[in-house]
Amino acid sequence: MDHPQVEEHIANLKDADPNVRRVAINALGKIGDASAVPALVKALGDEDYNIRWNAASALGEIGDVCAIPNLIKALNDKHASVRHGVATALGEFRDASAVPALVKVLKDEVWPVRWCAVGALGKIGDVAAIPALIETLEEWSLRSYIADAVAMMGDPNTLTRKILADTRFSVQERIDLLERLRRARCKVILNGSKVTLRYEFPETPALCQMVLNEEDNDARKGAQAVLDWLNGTQHLLRASQPDTTKQSKELLRPTQPGEPEKRPDTLLRAADEPEQDCEAVAKQPTIWQRLLGKRKGTVS
Repeated sequence: MDHPQVEEHIANLKDADPNVRRVAINALGKIGDASAVPALVKALGDEDYNIRWNAASALGEIGDVCAIPNLIKALNDKHASVRHGVATALGEFRDASAVPALVKVLKDEVWPVRWCAVGALGKIGDVAAIPALIETLEEWSLRSYIADAVAMMGDPNTLTRKILADTRFSVQERIDLLERLRRARCKVILNGSKVTLRYEFPETPALCQMVLNEEDNDARKGAQAVLDWLNGTQHLLRASQPDTTKQSKELLRPTQPGEPEKRPDTLLRAADEPEQDCEAVAKQPTIWQRLLGKRKGTVS
């Protein structure tokens, strides 16, 4: 222990007086010594919910990623203020491993907890959270916070390149997400000013052509994969159907809530296939549910 008072504060976490424990926790958070993490993790189970809240905050201040799994578990705390503090603390780590758990918190029954989850996702900046954030735009009370969170992830140029480069998304998911982001619209008050959440960038084929001439190698690969997928699918459709105008537009239409997401095998399904196949596709999870279920680093 580098700081001479750390051991004393850790010992005070066992004091019967919750005020003594609270003071010790706050001191440990300010000191920032990682040796206090195990004791603070234990304090996440304290009988006093204020102590649990303070422990989460202190762990966020220290920033040792070893605490993340325990904080994720604490998102299920029965007291809303603790879940609120834990969500805020997870945002301080800027670690993408917390994204799946924070996405689930967007459905929390208490508004401040949902609000803190949105803010944490914005700080982390992982584009894996964008599909869920777009879906949450339906809740008007969170729109300004969602607009701020998405803006923290990048401007239109940066964000579109991140999506193209992210191989955790399938090619079709990248197409769908770009379209959903382009169509996302809401008027909000942000920093005291009226703001319209609107991402304007070229249609997907034109965007990909632009990216092919840029230096970002991962974004170029993603753009080429999307173009290859689009061109290959459109060619097959032209060969099998006399008029593909409608189908080509359908390819780029974002999935709407309650609507089955179109995958390559669905788009090319023969017209005489049994009807139950359509019903099976309709039961597939949403784009962000599938994405967050994948292992990080999985190549599409």
